[in-house]
Amino acid sequence: MHIYGLLAPPSRALSQSERSATPPGPRALRARGRCRKWRSPGVSPGAMGDTGVALSHALLCVTSLGCALRARQVTPGPAAGFLLQALVAASTALSPPRPLDVPEVPPPSPPPSWICSVLSQPLVAFGCHRLSGDSATAAVLLASGTAVAALAAGWPRFVTAGHFVPAGHFVTALTAASLLALAALTGSVTGAVAAALVALGDAVAPGVVPWVRVAASVALLGTLREQEVALRGQR
Repeated sequence: MHIYGLLAPPSRALSQSERSATPPGPRALRARGRCRKWRSPGVSPGAMGDTGVALSHALLCVTSLGCALRARQVTPGPAAGFLLQALVAASTALSPPRPLDVPEVPPPSPPPSWICSVLSQPLVAFGCHRLSGDSATAAVLLASGTAVAALAAGWPRFVTAGHFVPAGHFVTALTAASLLALAALTGSVTGAVAAALVALGDAVAPGVVPWVRVAASVALLGTLREQEVALRGQR
């Protein structure tokens, strides 16, 4: 035994190349399968999310432009509201995506969707009420949206302290309530749908807002045309 131990070749550690050439055992394969998850090559979750946001805002831009062209034939107020919404959607769709490794910083101004809440949709509802003969409600909507937008533009603390958030909710609730009242008085199903979609756009997640506003724009345009037809019938 002593002579065999002396004659046996000395054991040596495997080099790195030999370790890599050695096939892994079944236990190592099972552990590797549990640890690794499949990922689509070349596509990151952030890129897919940015693409979805861009597509939704591009659709909102095209829909708003179409509504603006049709509303222009009725009255200029709602056409301006749809056009403003199209511009806001286009700027959001064309904005560069934020890198994943950059932390999110609160913006120094309200988000673009907030502008649509306090100006675009109230302008369209303003036109609906003007056509129905309710000038008082139309004036209240226009004044409230303009006042809140002016505060956000001229009072920095209004934005930094977060006061613009409840103010935007107030304008959206006022717009939806006025449209619902108009629908109840005129028996308009389209007006009730528009009121519900305007309110829903202020309650869903930010990524769903453009899709809701696409449907809301179509419903608002339908309400506007209904009021135009009713006004022509009265004449």
